[in-house]
Amino acid sequence: MLLGELLIQKKLISKEQLETALEEQKATGDFLGVILVRSLYIKEEDLAKALSEQFCIPFVSLKNQ
Repeated sequence: MLLGELLIQKKLISKEQLETALEEQKATGDFLGVILVRSLYIKEEDLAKALSEQFCIPFVSLKNQ
């Protein structure tokens, strides 16, 4: 599943936010996740969790370690 679809499914972003971010991606060439975090649509930790799910890699937070 594509990252944008996964984030919509998890109700972390709206379709409109995804469309806006994809337009920016076309213009800048930046990674979608970077754009979504920079635009304050999602938190960095939410992106990391979604990417871990997308790639079937366990998410481990080292924030409080």
